[in-house]
Amino acid sequence: MISVNYFGFPQPGLETISSITSEYECYHIDDNAHSPLSVDDGRLLGTYGDIGITSLWKQLPIPNGALLYLNSDRLATEYTPSRYEGVRDRLDTTDCQFLIKSIAFELFDRNARLRESVDTLVSGSGVGRVTASPRNRYENEKSQMSNLAHRVFVDADPESIRSSRRANFSAWQRVLESRSDVVPVFDTLPDGICPQVFPVRVTDPSEFMWELEQVGVDGAHTWPRLSASVMDNPAYETSNTLSKSTVVLPVHQHIDPAAIEAVGDDLTW
Repeated sequence: MISVNYFGFPQPGLETISSITSEYECYHIDDNAHSPLSVDDGRLLGTYGDIGITSLWKQLPIPNGALLYLNSDRLATEYTPSRYEGVRDRLDTTDCQFLIKSIAFELFDRNARLRESVDTLVSGSGVGRVTASPRNRYENEKSQMSNLAHRVFVDADPESIRSSRRANFSAWQRVLESRSDVVPVFDTLPDGICPQVFPVRVTDPSEFMWELEQVGVDGAHTWPRLSASVMDNPAYETSNTLSKSTVVLPVHQHIDPAAIEAVGDDLTW
């Protein structure tokens, strides 16, 4: 059984899921890909199940990186690492390409006030963006963690990152609270949660994102990004409905909350 902590918030009923998997003797996989730094009631998300996963690059300015949690002694004993586990020995072309993109991102495109991260440059943004198929993305990302990613990860300050992202999340709450056409997905921000983004449901995503672009917000996009096999496929009604009504706004730790407040002053109402 899989539980998913969307946007860094714990899925409701995690303890119930754990009790069900115990009763039926099946594994509980705690998918915490969105937020490696979220803590729920003193416990790191991703560690509620027998197996947990999290993606480091979704909250850190790095090209890749993920963690696998084996929260069962038996699983830890039986686990056989793949050849993709671990960290590359040295900086390589992947690291250099990422650094070059990061520098270009900062030097040559300063029009936008708010960006989520360098990942915006790589993955793009926009309404209804189509991504590669899940299988292709999975195959393309099979590699060891880059040396650069590991260095940034080791030096990162979790408390500082969590605090900055929470401040930016709260700033968006204040900026958008008077808009009837924009409804936050989460009403509150519980202690310990490190949000990946600020998700909202919007009456007219295209119009809202146009407004954001006019005041210098980049990195906002509809969610989820869908593969071609899912886009407009009636078999995936829920995913398509969400992608046409949900917009996520950047809360990256390098954003100053004052910049979000300034955007609120400039938005068209």
